[in-house]
Amino acid sequence: MPRVTQRAEKRGSQRWLQVAVNRCPSVIENAIRSVGIGLNDPVIWKSPLDSDEFAEYRDAEFLARLKVKLDKRALRDFWPNGGPCWDGLARSGDRIFLIEAKANINELNSTPCKASPTSLVKIRSALDETREFLEIKSDTDWTKCFYHYCPVN
Repeated sequence: MPRVTQRAEKRGSQRWLQVAVNRCPSVIENAIRSVGIGLNDPVIWKSPLDSDEFAEYRDAEFLARLKVKLDKRALRDFWPNGGPCWDGLARSGDRIFLIEAKANINELNSTPCKASPTSLVKIRSALDETREFLEIKSDTDWTKCFYHYCPVN
């Protein structure tokens, strides 16, 4: 399911992201700017929108929602199907934002990746490629506990 509808949540990270995106998006935009990310254009939210049943998107559908075209390699060659279902999606000019909302420590303490052995090989390869691209010095296994967080040092 590349598009997953959600209900209006009553608590937790999902609720607060829904509230921020739909009622006061400037709060998130100001937070982005406060950490030094320069934005020349406004942040345009694509998900989770009240008008779209607070839907979350995964696989090629999240790319379509953001109007991103992958010219060098297909997503399926980088990441297995059934990949992350992003809590939030946004654009600001050429910048894209893929949001995994976490409201407290318990949400950060995710269980290790439960992918099949074949998918896990592809995921580890993608994470290693990402680590190399970002020039991350840590050799932490990002598929273990806290894998949603992927700490960078």
